[in-house]
Amino acid sequence: MSSFPVLVILGASGSGKSAVADALGRRLELRVVEVEAMVAERAGVPLGEMMTDSPEDALEALAVASQDVLAEGGPGAGAIVVLSPSAVLNPGVMVALEAAKAAGTKVTALRASLSSLVRRNGLDAIRPTNLGTPRAWFRTQLATLEEAYSKVADVWCDTDTCDSAMAARLIAADLGFSFPARMPD
Repeated sequence: MSSFPVLVILGASGSGKSAVADALGRRLELRVVEVEAMVAERAGVPLGEMMTDSPEDALEALAVASQDVLAEGGPGAGAIVVLSPSAVLNPGVMVALEAAKAAGTKVTALRASLSSLVRRNGLDAIRPTNLGTPRAWFRTQLATLEEAYSKVADVWCDTDTCDSAMAARLIAADLGFSFPARMPD
């Protein structure tokens, strides 16, 4: 077993990180560690509630957990790790990710069209104009995230054009991962 994560999955909210990670985990017979779930479990409250009540504390908890999971011998050792969308914007997380990559961890970034991501995140609903334009804000955030992902991604996968099982097969093939002899369903 590797002492670092085998694979790290990045992507914006709604890009399919969890579904693709689960499909890859089944196909490659690897555990999946989701940083957001880890943080919620540690705090004892849902991450959405943490982000609403104290966004700075939630982001700090996500950064600390991301660094923990990426560290040699950490909870992500030998696993597929799913980082929160903005984790790579934290300098400490980026340093930890680069160290994991130097040790052989592969990184894949998921992307989808703005219209798909807006729909998947519920940002396409009609809202009063005094609330601003969530879609415009999301477009700006997406550009920032994709620029950061480009610095570390070994491969990209478009989840608009395939389901999670197909994405898992494509990612595994692109990264040279071989499937176990027995293929789980």
